[in-house]
Amino acid sequence: MSNAKIIPNIKERGITSQRPRLVSQAHGMWRQLSAVTPSDSEKKATPGMPLLRLNRVLDFVDANIALDLCVPKLATVAGMSPYYFCRSFKQSTGTTPHRYVLHRRIEQAKRLLGDGAGSLLDIAQKIGFTDQSQFTRVFHKMVGITPAEYRKLRASA
Repeated sequence: MSNAKIIPNIKERGITSQRPRLVSQAHGMWRQLSAVTPSDSEKKATPGMPLLRLNRVLDFVDANIALDLCVPKLATVAGMSPYYFCRSFKQSTGTTPHRYVLHRRIEQAKRLLGDGAGSLLDIAQKIGFTDQSQFTRVFHKMVGITPAEYRKLRASA
């Protein structure tokens, strides 16, 4: 037994003469649909992290700058997987989470160095570095001068 079906001849039914008209109607409908543009509220959001989650993470970083702010911890704050968090954070901010945390730590260090409060070791511990050597190395790499030189420049200004 075969599952073949008998298809009637389309020409005999007169459908072939209607085909060009049906095709032009279908093209017209597609042109009308493609001409419709979504309103601002219907447009797809830009790729990246939702603003509410991003703000939650940024506030957490500022409030807990002295803690170990690793990617899994920040991803938990955002309620995302670490991989997806890193990807969407970079799309939203233009920088990686680790780089952002370092940048915030250095900004905090600049404020503390400008105030002249405490030794370099105290400042390094307040902003989350394990020791003064690591703090000095990262600060020099990001700012271009050592923390001691920065403090002298701020004191003379």
